[in-house]
Amino acid sequence: MQETIIGQQFTPVYDPKEDRIRLIININYPTRHDIWITRRFLINLLDNVSHLITDNIKTQQTTSPQNQNTIPQKIYKFRKKPKLIEELNISYNKDTNTYNLLIKDAKTSIESALTPEDLNNLIKHLIKPVKYEWGLHI
Repeated sequence: MQETIIGQQFTPVYDPKEDRIRLIININYPTRHDIWITRRFLINLLDNVSHLITDNIKTQQTTSPQNQNTIPQKIYKFRKKPKLIEELNISYNKDTNTYNLLIKDAKTSIESALTPEDLNNLIKHLIKPVKYEWGLHI
């Protein structure tokens, strides 16, 4: 049986050693749950949610590649190894004008309700640290 938790804050950081994004999901400070997002998973995700991404994210330009969201070594060393993301579902709730986000790994389900702006920000921040390393043209 999977444990279900509520994600309150999402922080994506690129780990060049693993060539993956570590998505740090804060549950209730200082408790957190880390998952890996692979290049293949992110590209498939972007293909499936491109209709949700607003034009300002698609046209946002960065002057030069930056690794501002590269994972600091002290965070990497002192945390449990992240689980590999297995499933991500996004559904829209008309009544609340929110997107219900469901992220699953082998043992845990993480749920969160995001406003359209929050969802756009999450996608933007997922893309930012790997845009140049992975050759994403969004």
